[in-house]
Amino acid sequence: MIAAVVLILSAGPAAAGTVTGNSLLEQCRADEKLGSEPNMVNAFRARQCHGFASGISTSFNRVLWCIPDDVELGQIILVVTKHLKENPEKLHGLAAALVVAALREAWPCPK
Repeated sequence: MIAAVVLILSAGPAAAGTVTGNSLLEQCRADEKLGSEPNMVNAFRARQCHGFASGISTSFNRVLWCIPDDVELGQIILVVTKHLKENPEKLHGLAAALVVAALREAWPCPK
């Protein structure tokens, strides 16, 4: 099932299939920099991170992970960024797969 989800996410918009963990981490780090280094490049990259995390997290919520209703996008981005930073050996892989792993780890559905 997880492999099918990653395949579906990768087959979406053309860019989604080519985003690696390395590029997503760069985008999400730009989000962290916005407070101290506000500029158009960081703002653009941060929005890419927001869109990627938001799109995936809402696509399969209550199916593969169960994010509580009171969790905001900022918290999801923190969880995804933390997962990326803690798994540098996987950053060459598809960002979608890494986001799926982060969300399943942080908010597993009750069995």
